[in-house]
Amino acid sequence: MDRRIADIIVAGVLTIGAILLYRKIDRLWWTYDDAYLLHIAVAHPATDHFGVMWQSMPNRLFTPLLTATYDAELSVFRLDAKSFYRVSLALLGLLSVVIFATARLWLQIAEAASAAVLLIAGAPMCALATELMVVHYIESMIFGAASIALFVIALRRRSVALSSLSATFYMLAMLAKEIAVPLVAVLLLLPEATLRQRARFAAPHIMTLGFYFLWRRVALGEWIGGYGWTIRASDVPQLTVSFPIALLRHIGGTTAIGVALLVLIGFGILLRIRSTRDAFVVGTLLILSIAPILPMAKKLEARFVVVLWLCFVVIAVAGFATISNARIRNALLIAVPIIAIVVNRQTWAHEYSLSRRMSDEARAFFDLGAGDALRMPAVPPAAMSELKWLKETYLRKPGGAEWFYDDLFLCSVRTMPGRVFTWSERRREVVAMTGISSLRDRYCASIRSDAPLTASFHREGDALFWNFGPYEGGAYAVVIGDGVQAFEVPRADGFRLPGVTGLALRVRYRAPEGWVTYSPELQLDFSRRSDFAWHR
Repeated sequence: MDRRIADIIVAGVLTIGAILLYRKIDRLWWTYDDAYLLHIAVAHPATDHFGVMWQSMPNRLFTPLLTATYDAELSVFRLDAKSFYRVSLALLGLLSVVIFATARLWLQIAEAASAAVLLIAGAPMCALATELMVVHYIESMIFGAASIALFVIALRRRSVALSSLSATFYMLAMLAKEIAVPLVAVLLLLPEATLRQRARFAAPHIMTLGFYFLWRRVALGEWIGGYGWTIRASDVPQLTVSFPIALLRHIGGTTAIGVALLVLIGFGILLRIRSTRDAFVVGTLLILSIAPILPMAKKLEARFVVVLWLCFVVIAVAGFATISNARIRNALLIAVPIIAIVVNRQTWAHEYSLSRRMSDEARAFFDLGAGDALRMPAVPPAAMSELKWLKETYLRKPGGAEWFYDDLFLCSVRTMPGRVFTWSERRREVVAMTGISSLRDRYCASIRSDAPLTASFHREGDALFWNFGPYEGGAYAVVIGDGVQAFEVPRADGFRLPGVTGLALRVRYRAPEGWVTYSPELQLDFSRRSDFAWHR
């Protein structure tokens, strides 16, 4: 069979495979930051997505292709969530094809197909499939892989034009997500031509990288930025243990089949290291994959490890390709993707279930009337206000529905909600609660208003540090708006909050015995002082 025909057939099979793996996502609705991103799309014209609107964004990230994608899809599909998810599904299929096509520049058809299946069937991809808000990760990997492919072809053909086109795709990958920034270093490590030739053809990419940072500086007002948990020197010893464990857990899970997958992937990586240069290249690639996610080491999420998973896949399959025994080589190229699919299905069950719950809760909230309330949804607290905007301001549906993440809300309101709805784990749906007055009475009676409690805060740069006490055990939380928002937090830690100059919050402590206590509402004004302490 002609090579091109065979490649086209495999590409078609890979696309169908990706769709079959994640086909159920079009049953989902708006979750996580979707309403927030839709709000941006409505509030800003298309040109703003690439300009100074980013200076007002709280997370200090620069992802213009993400907001532009939502804007474009909203223009075409309006608020049809099913169509948004189908676009993501198509992009997952395209990603598998692009990875396959790029791998074919060096590998045989079976090896390249194995790499594409491994990537798409990896456990971290479940999060990319079920969360619309991370579609830019998929876009970034598509553009990044296309940039690498064009760069290699440019080297082989000595084409400056193709090298410039590769640099354009590199820019698109970075505008989608910052994970693509290290790609220029990857180009210099490729097993193609000489280092001098690679450096010469990478000149447009280096200039593109400089232009990207200038663009980011103009748009954000700073060269680098971000959000998340702070990391201090005292955190490093613990993170050296917890961070690698979290990485491997997101990739392989904790089951025996997941451990087997990790062992086989590690075996493939070791097979690829056949010289000092190989060790240097592999080590550098792994460092480039891990370094961008180190700032998120305290709270690692599945989507953060997709680039590392891609790196693992490519190196491992390249290692399997070095096996001279065809029977063993082919067995690994088939068995490892099958194992990855099994792990994928285990991870999928959890990820899809959570996203389905959020979707159902969001739909239920849209149907609630004035005086109704949604209790402790899985939808993140900050996202509920954006759902309220989507419902009441954009769609002009009747308002007045409320929500809460802490039952202190029931003890604080003067008028009880007419109806309270919550998620039923047994029935797997949102249900109307009964006996809400009894729940309120029991919870309010469990609050010990005179129990000892301490809280200290320190503002340093754009980070807020806290220390709660005096209890070692139990659980602490920050409660906002008498329960409208609540976030469980470690007893002592820090979080980056760019642009936040003040907060009004309560500290909640829940004892292992079941009782609970709250601080009064603490008014933190960082414009006046950087330290605040309270105790009872």
